[in-house]
Amino acid sequence: MQAYNEGIQFLNEELSLNEGEWKSRLEWQVKVVLAEHYIANENWVNALDLLNESVGRIPDRANNERGFFLIGQLNEQVGNPQAAFEAYDKVGKYYTNYDLQFAAKKKKAEVARDLGDIDEAIKVFRDMVRDDKNTEFISELNYELGKSEQIKGNSERSRDIFLSILRDPLNKPNNKVKALTYNGLAELNRFEFDNFTLAAAYYDSSARLNIAADQLPQDYDARNLADSFGAYADLKFQVYEQDSLLWLGSLS
Repeated sequence: MQAYNEGIQFLNEELSLNEGEWKSRLEWQVKVVLAEHYIANENWVNALDLLNESVGRIPDRANNERGFFLIGQLNEQVGNPQAAFEAYDKVGKYYTNYDLQFAAKKKKAEVARDLGDIDEAIKVFRDMVRDDKNTEFISELNYELGKSEQIKGNSERSRDIFLSILRDPLNKPNNKVKALTYNGLAELNRFEFDNFTLAAAYYDSSARLNIAADQLPQDYDARNLADSFGAYADLKFQVYEQDSLLWLGSLS
């Protein structure tokens, strides 16, 4: 019925009235249900307190698996990436669902990258790439691996990974991964290789895929950058052409 406030009031009253009389396993389960109601009301802090107390103690591996993943999400929501990393790491101890395990590993690597632990992120993404069960997501995982190498400063290694994604005949990337990969190559040529003409071409390739804005990072701006660097490339060619004419004019 989505009557979350009434549910919160009722469960809090029951927990208070029967304090000390519950069997622990039952009390922890009730607290998890109460946490779900707090989440529905976007009360992340109260929900986290209850989940931290109860998850890992409730029955059924699947519930604990989901619980730790939820703790990770909530910690990201409140800006506590270290606790989020630890929660995602614990999901692996309760393996029941492949999709959830995949999502937890990917989030763990992303949070590690946000924390500045690029080596950990590379390790997790590399392990995921090598896992035969992840073949369906190989392009996406390779992109994340290439991005991590880029952040670490391994520019040539990152470029090789990005190019391998685009050239792989067996595991063709979807348009979103293509757009992000072209964008990554553009950034490498812009910031690391000083090849603004090639950067313009890659930005343009990325922008032409027309991916919805809500599916892309907030700092993604390939269309405007393609125009800017394209204009630069045109000016560079004009300067080169004028220099050539001046040189020709200086000949006997």
